[in-house]
Amino acid sequence: MHEEIRARWAWVSRYASLGFSLIFVKGREATDMLRALGGDPADAEVMTMLEAGAEFGAELPVVRTGTIPRWGFVFEQFGRLGSDQDLIRELSVGTQVVSMLRTADGTSVFTLIEDGEVVTSFDPLMPMWRRGADPDRFAEAMVQVGLVRDGSVDPEVDVVTATLALATLELGIMLDGAAVEGPLLSVEISAEGSWMDD
Repeated sequence: MHEEIRARWAWVSRYASLGFSLIFVKGREATDMLRALGGDPADAEVMTMLEAGAEFGAELPVVRTGTIPRWGFVFEQFGRLGSDQDLIRELSVGTQVVSMLRTADGTSVFTLIEDGEVVTSFDPLMPMWRRGADPDRFAEAMVQVGLVRDGSVDPEVDVVTATLALATLELGIMLDGAAVEGPLLSVEISAEGSWMDD
């Protein structure tokens, strides 16, 4: 069963080499997410991933927002909004935020924040090293999804898809690649906060 959950997240591997950021906020709408990121929904257009690429090119990060049951989400290519702790804390006030960051150099960070407080945060390559108010919140689930085996990372498992499977197993979050690549509110943002300006 958990292999099937990991398989449903396999689409993220298409974006791993250039980096991506995924942010989920419980109970938020797509336009709420844009406003929280400092964007104006009036500037956003509904586009597919291909259309957004043709419209904006690849020089600046493009934020795409939408909703799934109970959660709003942001998918950002090339950028690293998921590493902006101030932003994530602000988004989490009165609710929950799950953030998954993957940069082009392979750095990954998974974070759960509830009402401004980091509950658990870890690098999927080193999930044994966790921080937060309840760092072991997903410890048992890490084993269940195959992220950790015999106290260390299972070398045969893709750590990013296994980590996102935690969000499915523990929080009911499931985002299909077809949804991310299909029509979503899309807007180009400043390169500030993107790894591309380093």
